[in-house]
Amino acid sequence: MNLKGTKSANVSFNNQGKIVIEQWSDDFGKPVTIYLTADQLQQIDMWVFRNQEEIEAAWNDGVE
Repeated sequence: MNLKGTKSANVSFNNQGKIVIEQWSDDFGKPVTIYLTADQLQQIDMWVFRNQEEIEAAWNDGVE
């Protein structure tokens, strides 16, 4: 997969047991924070696994 425009992200857990992902957004000019439960992360992982070829093709064609 050709990665375009990737930035590092900070990942941690909050006191409610949620996964916290924080990444700088050039569009917003500030960090963007996403909160996920373990179940939500697992659902995303399964969706990505099922659609991996389409995701890679779109990414390599310049979809960001």
